[in-house]
Amino acid sequence: MRILLATEGESDEIVAERLLRSIIPGSQIQPKRMHARGYGVVRRLLADIVRAAHFGHFELLIVHFDLDDTLLESHEHVQESERWVEIRNEVDKLLSQLGSTAGRVSPVHAIFMAPAQSTDAWLRWAMMDGDGSKWETKDRHTLKRAVFGNPPRKLVEQARVFADRLLVQMSECGQWPRSLRDFHNALESFKKMMG
Repeated sequence: MRILLATEGESDEIVAERLLRSIIPGSQIQPKRMHARGYGVVRRLLADIVRAAHFGHFELLIVHFDLDDTLLESHEHVQESERWVEIRNEVDKLLSQLGSTAGRVSPVHAIFMAPAQSTDAWLRWAMMDGDGSKWETKDRHTLKRAVFGNPPRKLVEQARVFADRLLVQMSECGQWPRSLRDFHNALESFKKMMG
């Protein structure tokens, strides 16, 4: 299984890789880190990312972006966020325009790693336990300082440790953050579909 993983930052990449390897072991993950953070950057680079997945013959494309204030408390799933819908529609449009060129035998499947505020909320939940959805409502800057210090230091090293702790927390606690649950379920569904 070849996976193209497009993230906004290195700590996000580490978290995504740990989750992917726990669900789809043995997969080949090719990181494609974006040059800057932010939803605007993701939107600008989306066409290039989709083309890279299509012409690179990847089976799965993971695109990371934060939902920020578009995931409302009334939403049960991330798929209800207007930002998520916008990215889904754009990816589907781009893939349909590419069609079945370049000798592809199967289409690229796209899954979105779309945390409510940031993956730091997932890591903070792994460290502190409790109701995961409550961590998703915290300010992103407060979360980053709580996870990585003020100023943030050794993000990569700490992200590795916290990502491992996240996997343990997921196996021990049922009150996951909504966005983590939806990302995990999408990966599990994809794995089942691929047999």
